[in-house]
Amino acid sequence: MPNLHSANRYYAVRQGAVLPLVAIMLPVLMLLAGIAINIAYLQLTATELKISTDVAAKAAGGVYTRTLDLDLALAAAQQAGEFNTVASAAQKFQAEDLTRGSSSFNAATGSYNFAVGNGNNALRVAGRRDDGSLNGKIGTLLGERHLI
Repeated sequence: MPNLHSANRYYAVRQGAVLPLVAIMLPVLMLLAGIAINIAYLQLTATELKISTDVAAKAAGGVYTRTLDLDLALAAAQQAGEFNTVASAAQKFQAEDLTRGSSSFNAATGSYNFAVGNGNNALRVAGRRDDGSLNGKIGTLLGERHLI
């Protein structure tokens, strides 16, 4: 039969061994949580930017195919960007974000190819969040990041 007195003495010596472990691991866990939140926020913002750019491209493309006026297409893209926020701010587009060109269907891959300046049947809209964009960079917990 085990001696209960010696078992109690063993556990009495080990008392308080968890406290230093928690003190060391807590800052590490907080840092890892911050990195995870930062990465999730960047993924969310990238998705919002893609959605906003897609909506602006559809609006600008529709206006451009009817009018062939790049200024009206830019106004349509800007209006669509007002309704689609990226990082809690309306996405703003400028003239250099719109590119005229031609689009041709590639039957081998089943996709469309865009060529800059070879015609007027296509319009490309670029959604950017960097130093050159009207909205600027995305602010995160661990500093500012570029999204293109």
